[in-house]
Amino acid sequence: MDKIYFNKARCKKCGSVITSESINRMVRCNCGSIAVDGGYEYIRRIGNLDDIIELSNVIDLKELKDLNDFKDLIKDLEDCEEYIDRINKDYLNNKEEALNFSDKTYKKYSISEPTITIFNSNPFPTNNDEKTQLKINLEAIKRIIVEAIIKKQKEIMKN
Repeated sequence: MDKIYFNKARCKKCGSVITSESINRMVRCNCGSIAVDGGYEYIRRIGNLDDIIELSNVIDLKELKDLNDFKDLIKDLEDCEEYIDRINKDYLNNKEEALNFSDKTYKKYSISEPTITIFNSNPFPTNNDEKTQLKINLEAIKRIIVEAIIKKQKEIMKN
């Protein structure tokens, strides 16, 4: 099963890197020559294809899951996506478990601290602030894991 993790492209004319992050949300480059669309559901390009440098990442999770080199990475990715879903549905009952996963995964991938901290600006964070922060951290972890999968794919292809 193919899954889109980054739906983005670079315009050769103006150099803009553009990303579509939600379905039916077309984004144009600065000069208007190209556009990307589809978010994480589909990949659509608008404009002259010769003006586009493709930067999207699509991963076939089913195929990679069977390879020993990717088992831990795919499991971490699936867990991360599950925690994102769980905190969206019921934050309070899943908060501690998601925080533990976040901390453990930051250490596993040698990330010194969460990517973004919003609590400095608000001395009295609400549950919504905490939920937003946790979602931001989990999304950052997800991207790091996807980048690790892509890096490993490239290493294997070289050999």
